[in-house]
Amino acid sequence: MIENKVSPMIHIITNYVTMNDLAQITLCYGGKPLMATHHEEIKEITSMANGLLINIGTLEPYTMESVVKAIKVANENNTPVVLDPVGVQASKLRKDFCVQIIKNNKISLLKGNLSEIKTLIGESTKHIGIDSLDNELSKEVTDKIDEFSREMNCIIVVTGEVDYVTNGCEAYFVSNGVEKMSDLTGTGCMLGAILTTALAMYDNSNERFEAALRAVTAFGICGELALQDLEENQGLLTYKIKLLDYISLIELNHIKSFGKLNKK
Repeated sequence: MIENKVSPMIHIITNYVTMNDLAQITLCYGGKPLMATHHEEIKEITSMANGLLINIGTLEPYTMESVVKAIKVANENNTPVVLDPVGVQASKLRKDFCVQIIKNNKISLLKGNLSEIKTLIGESTKHIGIDSLDNELSKEVTDKIDEFSREMNCIIVVTGEVDYVTNGCEAYFVSNGVEKMSDLTGTGCMLGAILTTALAMYDNSNERFEAALRAVTAFGICGELALQDLEENQGLLTYKIKLLDYISLIELNHIKSFGKLNKK
């Protein structure tokens, strides 16, 4: 176990494609998942949560209203909010919704692939639907991401072949992970759940940044270890199980031994 606080409760509003995966990986990383969207219980549920994850993968009008209500409660209670703007580059609806969320609320952490993050900071992107074709983390791009992070006072995690984690003042490139992780549906969504659990374990912003950095590194390391552990004639489903196993078993010493971090 990497972090200290015991079993923070994580309120997850997410897409129905990866709902079960997010619940399971939250448990594996030490949290307790709870998923609720009914307007009559949103205030009660979010008030008792230690962290709130918003994933916009499958937008529906009722759920969009649930998101707005939940974030308002989380902000009132100083509960960390993680926004995963899945496919924000794919439609005007998604972009407008995320822009309004960020503009009108306090977001603790914003996680997305490069196309998603570039869309939200006003940069042009290369993509097909929700899939990113952007892969160049140039200094110009990372500087703009840092600037947006400072402006919004939130941590930003950019996922890709090399991940980028910044709070606007301090930033790291994380090179852990393997391509096979992208063959699994929802690995990005899973990382959002891990990040929310990590942030929920701390109250201090500096500690949360360090926790987010550990979470990104841990996820990549677990992907590497799961692949190394894969035997002949074992396929994607076995790989997924091994990935979850390693997430449940990872310790701080694994970060120190296998982490591939470079400070910007």
